[in-house]
Amino acid sequence: MDSSKRLEKLEKDFFKEWLHRNPLLGTSLGFHAEYDDKMPDGSYEHMLDEIKFLHRTLSEVEKIEPKKLPPLQAVQRDFLIHVLKNWIFDREVLRFWEMQPEAPQVLGHAIFQILSRNYAPLGQRMRAIIKRLEKMPKYIDQSRTRLKTPVKQFVEIELETITRLPGFFNLLKDIGREH
Repeated sequence: MDSSKRLEKLEKDFFKEWLHRNPLLGTSLGFHAEYDDKMPDGSYEHMLDEIKFLHRTLSEVEKIEPKKLPPLQAVQRDFLIHVLKNWIFDREVLRFWEMQPEAPQVLGHAIFQILSRNYAPLGQRMRAIIKRLEKMPKYIDQSRTRLKTPVKQFVEIELETITRLPGFFNLLKDIGREH
């Protein structure tokens, strides 16, 4: 397989796997049928696996020689390398995922992005929200395994987010009753 086709396949495979690992992103990008009823794996082990996945992808992309690519694809390759290195740095060096409880933010975002977009009838969107709500206890339990070195300010921000969630859930309940 030539370098151009290898890069295209790598990009396509990476995108598909990344959405599988991050279903909320899949919903954000409009792949509702595939991802609206899914929640991410919030576990510590999943994050370590994600770091390995990013390293493997980076290694494969770096093997492709930019001189064997058309100019635009050479730029795409370099951009992908830059993005992967940034994501690896974020996850491997900064490790905010060990310092900040993310569950309240993720839960609100998981519901809001379905509720706020008018891509399907409300009943269909509400069913997707219910499926996500059913999976949230597992996500919350998983996400607890990631919190190794909590930072007080990060925890306080998430506590403030938690105080807003009951009002959001009540709004969701009211919308469901109306429709």
